[in-house]
Amino acid sequence: MKEPKEVTAFDDTWGCTWGQGGRVCELCVHLRKIAVPNDPAYCDAFPDGIPLKIWLDHKRHTEPYPGDHGIQFEPAPDVVPEVLKKEGLA
Repeated sequence: MKEPKEVTAFDDTWGCTWGQGGRVCELCVHLRKIAVPNDPAYCDAFPDGIPLKIWLDHKRHTEPYPGDHGIQFEPAPDVVPEVLKKEGLA
C-alpha cells in the first residue's frame, strides 16, 4: 500500500483515519479493518485510502466513483435491514 499523501480540507483523496467518519463504510463488506486506530481507512475499492467525500459520507458509494475498480457499497452479512434502511441504503 502506498503512503497517503498530505491533503488539505478541499482535497478528495485520503485524509481521514479510523474514528473520523466512515459511518456508512463501516457497514460495507469491502471495508478492510486494521488494528491501529490512526492508520488510513481503506477498502477493496480504494486500497490506497478511501476518498474523503466517501469516508465523510458526502458522497454515497452506491454508484461508480472514479478509481473504485468497479467495486461499490455492498452490505456486510451481519448488517440488519433496519440499519440499512436508517442509513438510506435499502
